[in-house]
Amino acid sequence: MQRIVAVLIGVGAALAGCGGAAPLPSAQLPSDPDVVALLPSGATSLVVAAPRRLFREPAARLLITRLVPDARLELLRMQHGIDARELDQLIVASYESGDIFVLRGPFLAHVAVAEMAHRMIPLESHAEAPRARAAGIFRGTRVDAIAIGPHTLAVVAGPPALSGRLLASLEGESLPFDATEVRSLPDDPPFVWLRPVPFELPPDAPVGILLARVRSTCVTAVPSGTGSIGVSVRFTGEFPPGADGNFRRLASSLAQTDLGRAVGMADAMSSFTLEAVGPQVRLAALLSAEGLARGLWLAMGAEIEDALSDPPPGPR
Repeated sequence: MQRIVAVLIGVGAALAGCGGAAPLPSAQLPSDPDVVALLPSGATSLVVAAPRRLFREPAARLLITRLVPDARLELLRMQHGIDARELDQLIVASYESGDIFVLRGPFLAHVAVAEMAHRMIPLESHAEAPRARAAGIFRGTRVDAIAIGPHTLAVVAGPPALSGRLLASLEGESLPFDATEVRSLPDDPPFVWLRPVPFELPPDAPVGILLARVRSTCVTAVPSGTGSIGVSVRFTGEFPPGADGNFRRLASSLAQTDLGRAVGMADAMSSFTLEAVGPQVRLAALLSAEGLARGLWLAMGAEIEDALSDPPPGPR
């Protein structure tokens, strides 16, 4: 979380200067690509979010601003030039060696790269169309900023090899991330978290036994009305006969834990559904946005506070 917020703040500081530079001729810029399908293979987790859509839904806005108050978001916008509420797309892909962040929104990506270059201990940079690029050290982390479309910026926090993998994937020179599971989701949910690899759980724990043969896990969140969030969890793997009953008992047990009660799972059990078809088990429920925010704050509030209190980059 701290790395994510620090990188986004650094990008925001760059975007603050985007309004003053002349853009490249549009003919020299590629169109904004479908980034999810062009990420390099090997990601261990993937978040795909549509912040602009989420902030226009009352329930989602309530949830987000309970964790990061609107006043804090506005302060970050004023200090660093990025308005998280106006991003069309935010992608965070995690790999063993680092993370790839992709932001799409109302800014010029090649100008953002140039601005980011001023805030790094520089290693290399170039401004040639169509992909301006700058690499350097940012708060002790190697960061590579790449314009991959007119309004799409990729920031790689990790070693040069990870940046090379991204560029190779964008050029079609290597195997890209398999986005089939994200593409197959119905209704284009505004928030998706995908773990395309098995869990690492103790095999002797009851939940470890139940999830031992899960190959991937996909969580989606869809605002519903003014105060509810529809949450769906889909497990894909190999499940023995009767696994649906085990998952139902697991959900009931989790609802009675301290965190489950804080999140509002006990109340949500009235809307709980479970489907087990072939290699997939899908659990879904409608949760209170207030309760979900309360539970998330209990679980990670201190981490959120530490990340948001991270000092801004130094002067240009």
